[in-house]
Amino acid sequence: FAYAVNVPSELMAQGGELLEESICGIVIKSGTFLGIGDMAADDRTRQSPCVTQYACRGYLGYPIPDASGKVLGTICILRPHRGGFGEYDHRILRMFAKRAAMEIERMALESKIQESEKDVWELVENAPIMIWRISLDGRILMISRKGREELGYESDKILRDSWFDLIHQDDLP
Repeated sequence: FAYAVNVPSELMAQGGELLEESICGIVIKSGTFLGIGDMAADDRTRQSPCVTQYACRGYLGYPIPDASGKVLGTICILRPHRGGFGEYDHRILRMFAKRAAMEIERMALESKIQESEKDVWELVENAPIMIWRISLDGRILMISRKGREELGYESDKILRDSWFDLIHQDDLP
């Protein structure tokens, strides 16, 4: 469980159920929401440890899909009592599932950006010429190994300097 409220402590302690035995596994396999008012009366769920061992009765779960539609997981509500779920429950859970999918996608894109930045830095660092990137206020943000060598710096100490600090006084206006 990434986050859970009102889930029996024994179930939380063991980290949940096996996917094959879990009610959320039904949602993951089908790719659509599942609402069950009484899991003890439903053929798909009556033998689930969630029902037999932990007395869960009501379930509402929505899939969390990635951008391609592949289901990554579920977000669900478990209730200790029988009863259906209203439109408000469905609306909230759909919203949370969409938000979780967007956050997962954002994190994946952020990871790809970091990998790309790492690749670009590796190219810059090993370039046989001086390459640098400077902020609008003149701070050196990135400089290649060749650039540090040509300016007489052995380390990244130059990144603490302003580009304007490196200009000889006679070259200033």
